[in-house]
Amino acid sequence: VDGAPGGPAPPSGVSLPALGSMAAWMTLNIILQFYNKFLFSKQDFHFPVLIIICGFGATFVGSALSIYVLRLDTISMSAIQARSRLLLFLAIVHGVGTATENISILHISISLNQVIKATGPAFTLVLTKVFEKQTYSYALTSCTVLVVLGACLAVFKNPEFEIVGVICAAISTVMSATQSPGAAHLLKGNAGVLRLAQSEQKSDVE
Repeated sequence: VDGAPGGPAPPSGVSLPALGSMAAWMTLNIILQFYNKFLFSKQDFHFPVLIIICGFGATFVGSALSIYVLRLDTISMSAIQARSRLLLFLAIVHGVGTATENISILHISISLNQVIKATGPAFTLVLTKVFEKQTYSYALTSCTVLVVLGACLAVFKNPEFEIVGVICAAISTVMSATQSPGAAHLLKGNAGVLRLAQSEQKSDVE
């Protein structure tokens, strides 16, 4: 049975473009964190929120160019209005997560920050189980618990421990874990969004 009316079922497994995108995201994320830490510690630039504002501005400009100039994607105002609450929620979650991330590395080292961030899969597992009713194998759940326990042991009595940095890193981790299933839920309607945009174009022609 096809996954969507009039179209083939979505492919199973992980594709090479998906792996490439994840690798690029992880690489750029790590580079950005090191650069932010360099600004905070070496250049005495203690304005983490300003960095976030500049990043969001660059994202907006790049996205606008991709849609309106390069035509890499389409946009539907009706689809945006239909999902406005979820979009607003994800925007707030992303902003809070990014802000607390930068504040965290202002107070603690990147290595300790990443140890705390390693607990993220546990939050994602719980959230997807509660809201999307997904089930996970015993082996995957056990591995996630072991990762969380290892991260807790690494943070406990760590010489670089600072309460503000640790709390901000934890908040950022929860926000990232919340954003992932939210974005996945939003993108599940991608085919419906495209069909809605196509129907709008047809009605405009008529």
